[in-house]
Amino acid sequence: PSHLSKYCDAILRGGDYCGGPNVTQEYYDEMHACIESMKREKAVAKQNNQIEEKDADPIGIDLYEQINKWALDDGSTRGINVWANSVTQWNCIGRPVNIDALGFHNMKKSPGLDSIVLSYDKNKKDQTGKKVSPKNCYGNPMRPEISFFLAMGCYLCINQDRYDRGSDKIFLKAGQDGSASDTYQKGLKELLSDPKKREKIMDSIRADHFHAYGYRKGAATHVTTGTM
Repeated sequence: PSHLSKYCDAILRGGDYCGGPNVTQEYYDEMHACIESMKREKAVAKQNNQIEEKDADPIGIDLYEQINKWALDDGSTRGINVWANSVTQWNCIGRPVNIDALGFHNMKKSPGLDSIVLSYDKNKKDQTGKKVSPKNCYGNPMRPEISFFLAMGCYLCINQDRYDRGSDKIFLKAGQDGSASDTYQKGLKELLSDPKKREKIMDSIRADHFHAYGYRKGAATHVTTGTM
């Protein structure tokens, strides 16, 4: 937040110094909302001993698929939770906090009926939710470990209580906001306790930089360059 605040101040002071027009009210409002949102996220992360997004190493497609295989091999509800969270975050190229807040009202069928469209209520840059971009999530029968349809279907089959309660949240249970992503992150961290899995992870990620934020970076790089 500090470097973004300095950037915003520089823009405002530069405009005053040049005698040019001031920035629009829309710019000021959106920048202020973004800075405040980042401050809140940083405070929560600090309380949970989490690293900042900028410090997370990207999780590439190969490691992403391997983590999903490990989660499935675990054969537990926890493993399915890690799998479903990972696949959803990768497909949305999203932050953990965005996946944490997803509800059934955020999902709908695409017009072509070949994907599920996820739309956030809001994101870091748009707290009103007016300009969020929908995410099309597809099945992948050739690589089931990274199939959104399969992962979400399995997850909901063993979490049928999600259908019969007041809240429509998919991953969030009765806890506070952020509790689902915190549980997910702990599940990822537990992989490091296994020496063989740790060695595989450390082949591409630094020891203190393995975090769910890495999915966002890895997915973004993969879809834009076809690498990782």
